[in-house]
Amino acid sequence: MNLFRTRSVPLAALALSVLALDASAAVIDFDDMATPYYAQEYSGFSSGGFDFSASIGYPGEYFVVWGVDNGYNADPGAATVAADYPNAVVTMAASDGAAFNLVSIDFADIYNSGTASGLLFTFNHAAGGSSTRTLFTDATRGLQTFVFDQVGLSSVSWVSTSGTVLSAQFDNVTTTAAVPVPEPTSAALLAAGLVAVAGGARLRRNR
Repeated sequence: MNLFRTRSVPLAALALSVLALDASAAVIDFDDMATPYYAQEYSGFSSGGFDFSASIGYPGEYFVVWGVDNGYNADPGAATVAADYPNAVVTMAASDGAAFNLVSIDFADIYNSGTASGLLFTFNHAAGGSSTRTLFTDATRGLQTFVFDQVGLSSVSWVSTSGTVLSAQFDNVTTTAAVPVPEPTSAALLAAGLVAVAGGARLRRNR
């Protein structure tokens, strides 16, 4: 019996899977900002290792967090965040400036009224350049998950393009740490090691 029989996996793919093992998802749910009052407003804030800013707003009122019992809150009993001014561009970036991967974000219209809303996203890549994407919430109440799977970002921004007062509330921002691309020397050494392991297994099979 061949104890070493396994599904064939290209060495390059195996190497990448090994390098990606340390990328674990983190969810920023803003529940540390939950308030028993009608609402709480912020100029800008940090949460879960990320900084959030808005391009425009009133002094001290760039963001709003609806109260846990407020009917506008799309996550009752907890917290969501919304830009507190129409057409405000919301930007998030890692507090330490590190690159990150954006998995998903939950959205609803700012008043959780079930109004369909359009959002324009700009993904700024740590390696240079940017890309955009427009998505729409359905005409239903409650949070809806937008999946992005964007990797190697330095920041991401979004702005409402349609819907209730041109603003949206967001929650459950899911990210992972960007796995750095190995230097050619490191990649070659890893590949050589995997080849040696595969060769040793082949020799044992043939004995």
